[in-house]
Amino acid sequence: MFVTKRDGSKQAYDVTKIQKLTAFAVQGLDVSHSELEANMHLKIFDGIKTTDILDAQIISAGELISMKCPQATFAAARLLLVKVYSEIYDKRLLPEEKDIGVIYRQHTLRDYLSIAVPHGQINPVLLDYDLDALQAAIEPENDLRF
Repeated sequence: MFVTKRDGSKQAYDVTKIQKLTAFAVQGLDVSHSELEANMHLKIFDGIKTTDILDAQIISAGELISMKCPQATFAAARLLLVKVYSEIYDKRLLPEEKDIGVIYRQHTLRDYLSIAVPHGQINPVLLDYDLDALQAAIEPENDLRF
């Protein structure tokens, strides 16, 4: 089975990447790793886009949320966080990786606002705030405190 990468090229489906991401999502939670993976694999097909694989994992975790498995909410949230990171940093990055703090500081709040303001996505008044102080207060590990 093959997956379609962002650039349109084909690559063999690598189940170890799925297993790593699923293990991250359920780490320390009362959520079945195997059940999440099995549910997700039902949504995989030949030629699926790599971005759709992560969506399938998020949906699969969401489908596990129930009175018997309320912590699946946190697994789904972790997977969604990985999706946000991959969209922002243009690469798959697990929040527990030690270099997340370095990446946070390479791309400053000022950088993002400077890009967003000309596109009309952010109010330019935000650029008047002490962005260096705000940037210094960002603690990447807080992304997992929910």
